[in-house]
Amino acid sequence: MNPYQVDRNQAEIEARAKISWGDPPQEVLKYLMIQGFSYEEAAPMVDAMYQERASTIRRTGITRVIIGVGLMAVPFLSWLGMSGMPVFSYKLFALPVMAGVWGLWMTIKGIFMIVSPTAESGDVADK
Repeated sequence: MNPYQVDRNQAEIEARAKISWGDPPQEVLKYLMIQGFSYEEAAPMVDAMYQERASTIRRTGITRVIIGVGLMAVPFLSWLGMSGMPVFSYKLFALPVMAGVWGLWMTIKGIFMIVSPTAESGDVADK
């Protein structure tokens, strides 16, 4: 073992972190091979870690779609609630409209996360 190499368990933990942070699979594969793993051993590990990342991004996307659809309903529910009032305040109605626009953005972003999780860059924890 090279003195600059970490033990195998630590290398696997660091590789998983690199995938989670958004490093390309090829770079993580190179890292594992530098740490003493063979290509035949490292490639399936990296594939499994990358699939785990994609699954996490899809779950986050589903959550965003659910919350986004709920927020898109806010302007309609507010309109129904305010329609019975004698004076309709457009300034006050702007707040639920902004919530609806935010919900639309979250829904679109969530759909992209579900459909193409590999297109998402950056740390999974920031999603």
